[in-house]
Amino acid sequence: MILAVLKETAEHEKRVALSPEVVRQLINDHNEIWIEKGAGLASNFLDRNYQDAGASVAPSKDELLSKADVLLSVQAPSQADLNKLKSGAVLISFIWALQNPDLVAFLKEHKISSLGMDAIPRISRAQNMD
Repeated sequence: MILAVLKETAEHEKRVALSPEVVRQLINDHNEIWIEKGAGLASNFLDRNYQDAGASVAPSKDELLSKADVLLSVQAPSQADLNKLKSGAVLISFIWALQNPDLVAFLKEHKISSLGMDAIPRISRAQNMD
């Protein structure tokens, strides 16, 4: 499975969807990980840290999006970016479905499954999702 990590574009967003440590675990589970160049910089992770963990740095954002089976992002990507995903891809991100009905409709129309991280309950059983 090919997992892809986007560089966040929101002005004050400092998080990244995967750390190099988590990348290493996913690689050990036989996944292929691609990151957008500079995806971890705001979180003080260099591209080299991701490469050392086994990830590849995509030569372009378009290539990253076109090969992704699963797209990971903190904030929901733009519709222009989502338009480049293949049908049947999965988006794992903050979705805020009730506040973003247009996004939900777009995902449905393009057959992109989504896992809204904002919908995970803040209870003890779900803390391992952090």
